[in-house]
Formats: sequence, structure tokens, C-alpha cells
Amino acid sequence: MKTNITKALSKFVKETTFEKLPKRDIDRMKMVILETIGCVVLGSQNTTGKILRELIKTIGGNGEATVFGTNFKTSPQNAALINGSMGYHYEYDDGISPAMGLHAGIAIIPAAIAIGETIGASGKELICSMITGYEIACRIGRAMGEEEGYRTSHSTPPLGSFGATVAACKLLGLDLNEINNAIGICGSLVSIAPFEPFIGGTMAKDMYGGWPSFYGAFVALLAQHGFTGLLNILEAKLGFFQVITGGKYNRNKLIGGLGKNYVWTDGHYFKPHAACRAVHLIVDCIYNMKNEERINIEKIKEILVIAKPEIVHLARGGAKPRNDIQAKVSAHYSVAVALILQGDHLSPDFYNDEHLHNPKILNLSRKVRMVLSSDSAVFHIHGHGPVEIIITFKDGTFRKGVFNEERSLEIEKIPDKFKEITLEVLPEKKILQIISMVSELEKIRDIRLLTELLV
Repeated sequence: MKTNITKALSKFVKETTFEKLPKRDIDRMKMVILETIGCVVLGSQNTTGKILRELIKTIGGNGEATVFGTNFKTSPQNAALINGSMGYHYEYDDGISPAMGLHAGIAIIPAAIAIGETIGASGKELICSMITGYEIACRIGRAMGEEEGYRTSHSTPPLGSFGATVAACKLLGLDLNEINNAIGICGSLVSIAPFEPFIGGTMAKDMYGGWPSFYGAFVALLAQHGFTGLLNILEAKLGFFQVITGGKYNRNKLIGGLGKNYVWTDGHYFKPHAACRAVHLIVDCIYNMKNEERINIEKIKEILVIAKPEIVHLARGGAKPRNDIQAKVSAHYSVAVALILQGDHLSPDFYNDEHLHNPKILNLSRKVRMVLSSDSAVFHIHGHGPVEIIITFKDGTFRKGVFNEERSLEIEKIPDKFKEITLEVLPEKKILQIISMVSELEKIRDIRLLTELLV
């Protein structure tokens, strides 16, 4: 008799304790938390956050959960919605490539912190809930990651919803049946998100982080109050996998070694650039070429980018993006700013209005041309490399560069990244306090000591 997969995952959620977690995972998760908080604090200044805050205030959103970077408190699910949406705006959050490129942190962490703040959870409880959420979301993503039926959808809303749900369940102390019901509810109403709203530069894309965070917190609260869901939602005949992948999934990747081997760290990355992952190889190739030899911008005739379909089809925000959201998924614009602006990475400031309307940047952006590589038969969204770039100059000479593998920002650089993205919002003294507190988060008895620093 086959194991009930949904129940097996629920059992893992219930039985996982902080003491069972590998130290490597705990240490990495603390830096994930720090980076995600930084992304949200930075995002508190954007229009997405302002609209959502005003809406929640209008419809009535009193509560005990903090909206980062502001003095506003609301219900945990609404705080999760706002924080997740604000944090995803700048495309600077973490991801897991083998799990369909899931942006786990921005979907899971705002929900966990909002619930944790409301109940006064400890640092250990918060870390444990987040690692549990990451592991569940990652395993579901890895199980369906080899199937072709889901390749044109953004994975974060559905997968992140499962992760946020179980993280919230863990913090609320739900029993096995309640957790099983919560996963059942989650899989019944989970959101499916196409990539095109991102490529089109819409604010809806920002909610790809906020919606699963809101949904996960809300679903856990529903289950806590006795709401029921299908207990085998993942593997049911007309359940989640049937709808998403036609019933195809890798059972071993889903539950193999569950509770013994934590897989979320495999392929987990911290972004070195504040842009869609699809442009990272391209700009890394550009920076590598710049480091090898100075490039005379004025003499460039054409920049040819030869890449796999997953880059050519996704990184098409265009030569003249209409806003920063669209620019972050534009290979043309990202190549231009990497060549023209000073620095060794694409920072959030590279996508501000001043640069978006800079004639020199836009002129160079129009010289970028994208073509498919000869190895273009198979469309795998999160196997981006390699990329080849040929810069042709007006005198007929050219330079060629190749970059093979995407990279992750080194974990020891996350505190500096946190400083970079929060200095315009928080005073330096508070920034250093947050870094110190998160680095020893397992010692904190009440995470409200942390959230009170985030305003």
C-alpha cells in the first residue's frame, strides 16, 4: 500500500523540531531571513507597498503584525500580503533553482514573521517553521520540476503558498490533522501565475511574493479554527498534481529521505543582482568582459546575446522598458546599465527613473539583439547557461565572452547586502542591531524584539 503523500508531508511538519535541524541549514536560514527583511524594508518605499497599505487601512486592518519600514500594524495575513509584495518588487530576494526557481523567502518569511510576531514566537520556533516551509515547498517543486506542463508559469505563488502554509501551521502549534487539512485547503485554492504580467511590467507581479504569504497565513488560521481540506490533495485522482502536471511527479523527490535529508539548500542562491534571474548570466558575462579589458561604449555597433530559450523568452522586457518592473526582466536594458554605470553588480538604483530615461542607456539598449543558441531544442526554465555575447564595434572588430553557470552571492556578503538596501530607510545603528540579532536569532525568546526594530 502506497504512502499517503500529503499525510507524510504533514507528519514531517508536525514532528520537525529545532534540535533535529542541521546547523548548516540553521546558519543559512538566518542569512535568508536577514536578506528577506532587507528586501521588504527597501520595498516599503515603492508604489506597490503604498497602495496596499492604503487599501488595508481603508477596509479595516487592525492587528499586531508589523509592516516593515513603517509604523503600520495590521492582521498577520494582511501584513504578510504587504510585506511579501513590497519585498518582491526589487527582484533581489533568494531562490531555489531545482525547485522550479521558487522564490521561497519572499513567499514564506513574511507569513512566518507575521504569525510569529502575533503570538510572540521564539527565534528557534521561527527558524524551525521557516526551514520546514522551505523544505515542503522545495520538495513539491523538485517533484514536479522535470515535467513540461508547468514550464510557462511562475512557481512562487503555488509552491510558496504550501511553504507559507506549513510555516504558519508550525508556529501556531497545529496538530497533525489540522496541518493535513491546511495543506488540503492550500492545494485546493492555490494560485497559478503566468510569467507575462512580469514581462509586461505590471504590479501584479509584485504580489507573486505577497499573495502566497497572505494565503499561507490565512489558510493556517482557517485550519486552526476547524476548516477542512482534502487530506490527499497532492496525489488525489483530480488533485493538485493532476491539475498542474497531468498527474506526473517524482515521488522519490517528494518524500524520499524526508526528515533525514534536507534538500532545500541544494541549488539555493542569494541574488548578486537586483534583477530577474534570467538576466544574471548575461550581465555576469558583461562584467567579466569589462574586467578583462576596457570596452569603449561609443564605438559599439551591436551587442549580440546568444542564449537558451528560457532566457530569450523570459528576458524580453525590451529596449525601452516602461518602468522598473519591466526593466528588471529586460536583457537589453540590463546589458546597457551594466556597461555604462559604475559598479560590479546591478543594484536597485540602476533601475530608478533617472536611469530608465537616460538617452545614453536607452541608445545602447537598442543595440542589443537576442538570438537562440543552437542548443535550443529543450525548454527548461531554470537551466539558464551557458550564454555567449559578441560585441561588434563600428570598425568591424569584435569581442566575444562566454559565461557558463549562474552564481550565488557568497553567504558572508549578506550582511553587507542588507546594509546596502536598508540605509535609505533605517538608521545605521538600527541596521547593525538587526544584523546582530538575526545572527543569533536562536537565542531570542520573543521575535517582537526583532520586529520592533523594523520600523
